[in-house]
Amino acid sequence: MSDSTEVIPFGVADYVVFSAMLAVSAATGIYHCFAGGGQQSTSKFLVADRSMGCVPIAMSMFVTFTSSIAVMGFPAEIYLHGIKYAFYINTYLWAYPICAYFFIPVFRSIDITSVYEYMGMRYHLSLRITCTVIFILQTLLYMATTMVGPALAIEAVQGLEMWKTVLITGTIATFYSTLGGMKAVVWADVFQFLVIFGSVLAVAILGTIEVGGLENVWNYNDVGDRLEFFDFSFDPTERLSFFGLTISTGISVLGVAVQQSAVQRYLAAKSLGHARGTLILNIPFYWVMFPIMYFNGLVLYAYYNNKLTPLEPAINSTFPSPGIMENGEPIRYEPEYTAIDQILMFFVSSQFGQIPGMQGLFVACLFAGALSTISSGLSAIVACILQDIIKPWRKWRSERTKILSTATDAWDTKMSKVLNCVFGLLGTLVAFLVPYLGSFVTISNILGGVFGGPVLAIFVMGMFIPRTNSWRVHNLFFTRTVKPMD
Repeated sequence: MSDSTEVIPFGVADYVVFSAMLAVSAATGIYHCFAGGGQQSTSKFLVADRSMGCVPIAMSMFVTFTSSIAVMGFPAEIYLHGIKYAFYINTYLWAYPICAYFFIPVFRSIDITSVYEYMGMRYHLSLRITCTVIFILQTLLYMATTMVGPALAIEAVQGLEMWKTVLITGTIATFYSTLGGMKAVVWADVFQFLVIFGSVLAVAILGTIEVGGLENVWNYNDVGDRLEFFDFSFDPTERLSFFGLTISTGISVLGVAVQQSAVQRYLAAKSLGHARGTLILNIPFYWVMFPIMYFNGLVLYAYYNNKLTPLEPAINSTFPSPGIMENGEPIRYEPEYTAIDQILMFFVSSQFGQIPGMQGLFVACLFAGALSTISSGLSAIVACILQDIIKPWRKWRSERTKILSTATDAWDTKMSKVLNCVFGLLGTLVAFLVPYLGSFVTISNILGGVFGGPVLAIFVMGMFIPRTNSWRVHNLFFTRTVKPMD
């Protein structure tokens, strides 16, 4: 370990560990390109022939929605504002069971590949296409943001240009998801799940040792008012509170759970029980992994602020200078990073860079989170374009020209692979523009917030309120193709 605040360059072991993660991910795509006859049908390519078990799908879903942004962002949040954000994991206790026992049975009971097909059956084609287009734009921008976040951190600490990191991430994710389809995406996610878990756990253990033990982590955060956990305020202007994080954030989590990226996994499960198990298993995954990430934020605060407290004895006289005193108040020590989300990358490099492979493992963790999000996003986008845009257009054209479409499932499978490559390239190009187009990232967040709630409401009304339907002048309530839940 190092007592320096200077970052340590990658060593041979770091490159070996990092390259191994990329190689295994790519090899997964090559294997599933040929295994079991290869990806010769849209059912295999898009929903893994509906044959997957709940454990790998659950791990895949967890990694998809726990990107590298969370790996870096959660510790930074705790470091800056304390442990209140930990209330966030309460949302999964109620949001996921609701989705598992009320939404998934509906999706599994009808023959769909895209979740927005339900909207066409229940309401109208125009609503189906509108929601599809919004999802595609939002997912593209989120994929790009996911690529850029870790790329900027690695560039700031290791000096590897952002464009190289983005290019590697986009190329590898597009490669294995195009070759191996949904099965490659899921099994690569399983491996990436293990990489992320091993990395954040290693940082927690080594960081605790570096600070001097659990007692010091607790004491320094206690003195710094970072352990004020319970806040049951009903004030909506409060930045973080129990009710705000548990209820309002839970609605957002529920909205994500009915997005195409999630529903595609429920449909890939071999049975309704396995589909439900996908979400139920995710609850303990979140309750194990997220607290470790939160704890890493406490470790960061304890390490960089230990000299600013009156605690005795001092745990390490060689720690970096914490800063100066101003008006008798301590000033928090700030390491030399350009954004707060980079603090964990800086900490790992400067303090554990001398451990062979440790930096490589952590960078592999960041890449793993990005690869999973991108590959899952590509698969979801392709499914939506094929099912919600191309096939309805073919039907409309056939009705208009009276000429039946000659497209086969084999042709659709080839088209899906081409679309996967095209949107992989498009997502990578958008990522290059993200640092200069911050407003577009804001638009992505606005789309998620503005449309995520209404889309969820549309699903809820369609399933639980029989009278809800698309409006027509001659008949306000049409007969529904999909029967609402009793």
